[in-house]
Amino acid sequence: MLLNWSSISTTKTPRWCRSGAGLERIYRKPLSELNLREQNRQAKDQISIGNAFTSLRQLALLDWRRIFEQLSRVEGLLRLDPSGVYPKMDFDSRDRYRRAMKSSRVGPVRRKTRS
Repeated sequence: MLLNWSSISTTKTPRWCRSGAGLERIYRKPLSELNLREQNRQAKDQISIGNAFTSLRQLALLDWRRIFEQLSRVEGLLRLDPSGVYPKMDFDSRDRYRRAMKSSRVGPVRRKTRS
């Protein structure tokens, strides 16, 4: 929303600011340049916000289950099932298996450290 000088109540506005000349003195720039800079800033903000919403819509379309299964180390190990049953299960069944493995883990997970 652009600043509309005519909508500002002059009774509550300092006298030096009412004509716009006061702003020109403060910022040492013509009022038209200040207005153009503000319009440009607001246009850039609108584009950024629009891009953010577009990105959020794209994220909502992703198949997060598939992505998770591609990145999960536990999933990779379970898919090595020699009988071939695990990879044929539906997502909910595979998820129960992963959770069972997670809850049956004994002790803390230790990461390899460089020596």
